[in-house]
Amino acid sequence: LARASDVYARSDREMRVTREGRVAIERIRRDWVGRLASYPYFQRDEAGPSTKWAFLSAMPARAQETGRNAGDVCYIAYTPEVTPDRNGRFSRKLYRHFESSNDALARLRSHTTAPPAVNLETDDVLAFDVLDFKVTFLVAGPDGQRTETKDPQQADTALLALRLLTTKATAEMPAESDWSPPGNERLGFDFDDNEEDDANARTFRMQVRLKP
Repeated sequence: LARASDVYARSDREMRVTREGRVAIERIRRDWVGRLASYPYFQRDEAGPSTKWAFLSAMPARAQETGRNAGDVCYIAYTPEVTPDRNGRFSRKLYRHFESSNDALARLRSHTTAPPAVNLETDDVLAFDVLDFKVTFLVAGPDGQRTETKDPQQADTALLALRLLTTKATAEMPAESDWSPPGNERLGFDFDDNEEDDANARTFRMQVRLKP
């Protein structure tokens, strides 16, 4: 009976992760539809493997905060961040930061376009138990083959990868340090491009064109 209960719990967990990952990618996709291509739309966090990502997107007034929606150009940022849970533990979550057009315009005028620090009171959580959120930038060479570039402004394509934990391994990761090297490596997780060695993580992908 105990074994059957464990199987059911694992299946339920995997279904929840699948649903959560798909919803998060779809949310990003909808935000991306209205993106303004002339804006420098991303920032890689060189201090770690994950990526902070931001861009301007055209949004209708009804999708903005009342009284701060004079225009339609809004600012959206995604940030993976390890933050406290309600039970006193820590976990990495993917946050969505949204600013209505009035605030987006003020941000542009002040030249503060980099993704801001996570605001736990106002930012939305798109996904929980995030092993990694990474944006890889690609550029086409003379032969038409795309290769990774470290200069996002030269890229013509971006590949998003959101990796969520599918098991109860998070119970063994209560501390903030457990979610980054070398803490995560103790549990068999890493941040390389080989996903076969992370059997307890599920990857959700999205590819977007950055240039026409």
